[in-house]
Amino acid sequence: MKPYTHAERVKMFTDGEDADGEVFSEMRSNTLLVGGEHYNRKRLNILSRLQNFQDISDAQKIRITKNHIQKICDDYVNRILSSSPGVGFSPKNPTEVQDQKNAELYRSVWLDAQEKYNLNDAKENWAEDLVHIGEVAVKVFYDPSYGKITGFHEKLGDDGSSTGEADQTMPVMEGGFCFKELEPYNLIRPIECRDDMNTAEWLGYKFMSHKDALTAQFHEEDKRKFINTSAGNVFTVFDTSISGYRKTENEALVMEMFFRPCARYPQGYYYIMTRDGDLDEGELPSGVFPIRTKVYRRIHGSPRGRSPIKTMRPYQIEINRGASKLAEHQMTLGDDKLILVNAAKASPGMAMPGIRTVNISGAAPQILQGRDGAQFVTVIESNIRELYQVMGIDEDDSMNSAVDPYVLLYRSSKSKKKFARPVRRFSSFLIDVAKTYLTLAKYHLADDAFIRAAGRAEAVNIEEFRRAEELSCEIKIEDQSEDIESKLGRQIMIGQFLQYAGGKLSTEEIGKFAKLMPYSNMEEATGDMTLNYDAFKNSVLALDRGERPPVNQYDDHPYHIKKLSFRMSQPDYRLLEPQTQQNYEMKISIHQQME
Repeated sequence: MKPYTHAERVKMFTDGEDADGEVFSEMRSNTLLVGGEHYNRKRLNILSRLQNFQDISDAQKIRITKNHIQKICDDYVNRILSSSPGVGFSPKNPTEVQDQKNAELYRSVWLDAQEKYNLNDAKENWAEDLVHIGEVAVKVFYDPSYGKITGFHEKLGDDGSSTGEADQTMPVMEGGFCFKELEPYNLIRPIECRDDMNTAEWLGYKFMSHKDALTAQFHEEDKRKFINTSAGNVFTVFDTSISGYRKTENEALVMEMFFRPCARYPQGYYYIMTRDGDLDEGELPSGVFPIRTKVYRRIHGSPRGRSPIKTMRPYQIEINRGASKLAEHQMTLGDDKLILVNAAKASPGMAMPGIRTVNISGAAPQILQGRDGAQFVTVIESNIRELYQVMGIDEDDSMNSAVDPYVLLYRSSKSKKKFARPVRRFSSFLIDVAKTYLTLAKYHLADDAFIRAAGRAEAVNIEEFRRAEELSCEIKIEDQSEDIESKLGRQIMIGQFLQYAGGKLSTEEIGKFAKLMPYSNMEEATGDMTLNYDAFKNSVLALDRGERPPVNQYDDHPYHIKKLSFRMSQPDYRLLEPQTQQNYEMKISIHQQME
């Protein structure tokens, strides 16, 4: 199967863009609604209108926004984040020490990435995209030019020979990973994709880039012409910084396309191009597809997502209309008015401090009281109540100071049930991002970076981390909620178990349970209780790699004999290499001799 030509790829990109045109318009308008831009930005400012005009004509109407959409969306995002969705690591086979160690290593590397790349703050932005726009998309990739300078390349002579000097103009960067947030309304999918974008043949992304930056990046003459041909074109782009559209002439439209590994592209492939030609192309680094995406609510027959704002739109329109009419009545009919009969005249009366008087000649006038628009208040309040009821937003229950912990857990579970699906979808997205990062980290993470993440004690297990098997074959990456209710429930259950069964457990087993308690930092306190277990795990990993770990005369020999004997009785032991089995027998024999 031949690769797609440039013309074919541009057509595929354009067809996918046209297929979701209406969805993209809705996504862009959602960002305006959340920001309070509910009307056309060309309208006159309401404050200047009230100051400069005595009355309001039909062509100039008051437009007031009472932005309940923003409040409800913030509440949705807070409820998703309050569940603290995260990524948990557990061994695929809990009885195998190798899988247990792999789960620990991957967990250490992922926690280091969360801190190094500030992913906790990024999660807030991702949750906002999921709720506000209806989709969230992130591109995870390794950038060799990221980070600090670690050195300089060697300067070469005119004949290409080494000079032994450092070229200060060619720095060597540390390199690092990027988690680039993508605007879903610029994410393009194949027109034939009808189910899930995470299984599509390719995904594309369009963005505007300044021509000077592109020229500096792609400075070859045969590529520069594809950038220059965009000169004179005027693009209308959606700019989130101004919550609207703007026109630009100094930027070029760039399209990226990423193909998954398939028969046409066995290692996957990427293209960076304009509508006139290709700027860059190549196989996907490590064969890893970099884009991960998730939808809030799937549109039937389409892989695109829909935001809860779709449900709120009609209610918000009625609320804004009622508020605008109320203000309009207060401006036009708000003041009291004098109605004079025929031949009656009014003139200013005597001016007194704090008193205004009017002289009336003829019949007494009638006083028409002003209108405050109270007839619209009932409609506005009714729409507000129905809006919050439809969206499932209730006030937090007041908590009794002496409430039972189990009652607290029940109330919390009942409240979180309404938001179980968006929390589950967001957790699934985080798992996909973690899998992509860890797969790339196996190939790109330097040894010293791994040691900083996992600790110097794990330096001997670098090869364990870099093994080429699929992550799903080694560990289970699953949703891990760390909210206060989950922690409290786990703390109560472990505490009760230790209370009634602690006397029948060994010191090693008690130390393992203590490490599982969420409200205690027990690593240092329980380190002495699990010394033998930690030493046994490292020994088994070394034996499985074909090494011969040394035996210390001060080891707990009965413990090691018991654990090694159990390891040798497991079904997969007979599948090990004969030399590895011989190393096991030799190690247990040495422990027996020392004992």
